[in-house]
Amino acid sequence: MKQHFDFIILGGGGAGLNCALELASSDKSILILDKELKNSDDRTWSFWEKGMGKFDHLVHHRWNKIHFHAKSDLTNMDIAPYQYKMIRSSDFYAYAHQQLDAASHVERIQSEVLDVQEKSDLVEVTTKDGVFTADRVLDSIYIPPIDKAKHQYVAQHFGGWFIETEADVFDDDVANLMDFRIPQEDDTRFFYVLPLSSRKALVEIAIFSNNILKAEDYDNYIEDYIQTYLKISNYRVLEKEMGVIPMTSFPFHKQDTARIIKIGTAGGWVKPSSGYAFTRIVERSQKLAEQLLSNSKQIETNSHFRHRWMDKTMLKAWNEQYISGKQVFESLFSKRKPSEVFEFLDEKSSFLQEIKVMYSCPILPLTKAAIF
Repeated sequence: MKQHFDFIILGGGGAGLNCALELASSDKSILILDKELKNSDDRTWSFWEKGMGKFDHLVHHRWNKIHFHAKSDLTNMDIAPYQYKMIRSSDFYAYAHQQLDAASHVERIQSEVLDVQEKSDLVEVTTKDGVFTADRVLDSIYIPPIDKAKHQYVAQHFGGWFIETEADVFDDDVANLMDFRIPQEDDTRFFYVLPLSSRKALVEIAIFSNNILKAEDYDNYIEDYIQTYLKISNYRVLEKEMGVIPMTSFPFHKQDTARIIKIGTAGGWVKPSSGYAFTRIVERSQKLAEQLLSNSKQIETNSHFRHRWMDKTMLKAWNEQYISGKQVFESLFSKRKPSEVFEFLDEKSSFLQEIKVMYSCPILPLTKAAIF
């Protein structure tokens, strides 16, 4: 087998495969290394998007309206021109593998990476199945930030059930995006319910805190929510999922070198103040590939400074308990249109629009987090 490649991609998850798909449009040789097969539903990507997206043919379900529950219930809010969409990872993996396997200049190997060494003119990658070299390495292997005292860090951890009921109980055009009615327990906690039909839905709890729970704890919360808030007694659990998303101000991009570029979660592509990542992965993969294929001297996929500053301020406000996520999101959705909130979180709004959105939040706690 070929031992040297133009690009080696470490990790065949969402970021790795997106980058590979973008680079595969060229004739550059590409090797994708992952210790797992990546053929299961190991994650669910939910995101908002305007119009038709690049992976619209893979969308498992979409919603045109949302609910938001806190002190007051905001129901059936129209989110046009956006739709809220869900993609199952198994569908994305299957599509990406089919496209990449059809390209003669792309190789995929299931093998664990043991070491990565940057030399003067190439990068050497040692795996359990041999040594490979490349001109450039795109690295999606996530290593948690070491200094959490210097950089803000909040874990968004979650557990969810895909359930099926015996009767028609869901409106599959309306996503319950955030339900803050549950006890917060000094954290930011909310449920979301994504109906896939009148009888099927994903019911999931998300918690912003650095105290990761056991699997049975998530199960207990979900079971109680279904009975207490959804008022459903007859149902069966089809699947379960659980995971942790790092929300941090850590400057991952500063780990990049001349030949090794961090991507995905490892590159800080997760939105620090919300945990959303899929849209950012798609957009940044395209931007990165364009820069690499044009031999750009400056490789840059990072957010603008002001967006990084706002995210850091928000994380600090939560960490120091100046304000809760419940207060922030309730203020945003009660005072601004969902489309304005989505555009702001996507970092697509103008500076004036950003000021308006920020002033929709409690100002004093955020000012305290920004100054002290």
